[in-house]
Amino acid sequence: MTTKQKILMRMVSVLLILFIVSCESFSNFYEPWHDVNELQNVIPLGEGEEPEIIRNDNVGNEFWDIVSEHYTCIGYTGFNGPDDSITSDIKRQCLTNGATLAVYGKTYTNTRTGVYSTSYGVSSYNIDRYDYSVYYFVERTDIPIFGLSVVDLDGEDRQTYQRNTGAIVLVVYKNSLAFFENIIRGDIIVRINKYIINNVDDYYDALYKYVLDDEVEIEFVRNNQRFVVNMVIE
Repeated sequence: MTTKQKILMRMVSVLLILFIVSCESFSNFYEPWHDVNELQNVIPLGEGEEPEIIRNDNVGNEFWDIVSEHYTCIGYTGFNGPDDSITSDIKRQCLTNGATLAVYGKTYTNTRTGVYSTSYGVSSYNIDRYDYSVYYFVERTDIPIFGLSVVDLDGEDRQTYQRNTGAIVLVVYKNSLAFFENIIRGDIIVRINKYIINNVDDYYDALYKYVLDDEVEIEFVRNNQRFVVNMVIE
């Protein structure tokens, strides 16, 4: 095979890979969680601003770190594709959805092999495939009371923690009252002053009975041990 033929076959291989990559547009995989135009107390990407794009292959941990820095996730992109740079695609998506920050990672899944025919003969290809995950964020300007976001225990939580009641801490916002009282993600709030907390509704019902400068005693469970902290509503 001549050098020219080898070059042509290489070009065909590249075009084949590009075809596989571009069969579906990056934007088709975007799942919106929130519309920034409908959110209050957030700072979307401004005109002429550039989004910050972070790569971290431990996306799960990075997600919660970013949320604790007072960010709200507004959407997600997930797909399986070949090894490729997707930062320009992420930037375009940020410009579309108003995200000021995006974090992404990829995990190898498999290698696809095959053959194709050209006028110069048969050639083979090997394409490594990866699962890509991208999360998009906007900064929030408010912090929930005490700096906590809580959710109900789901079935897995009830088995893990061997209890049915309480409101489990999903996020502790940095530099908040809860942060400095060393409440952490996964703690289970079971009492606020005299009010027993069986679920998220109980948590917010109790919380909204108090006003600025009231002192509140919070009891929570961690590793089957009970702890009590006192906070003053700010």
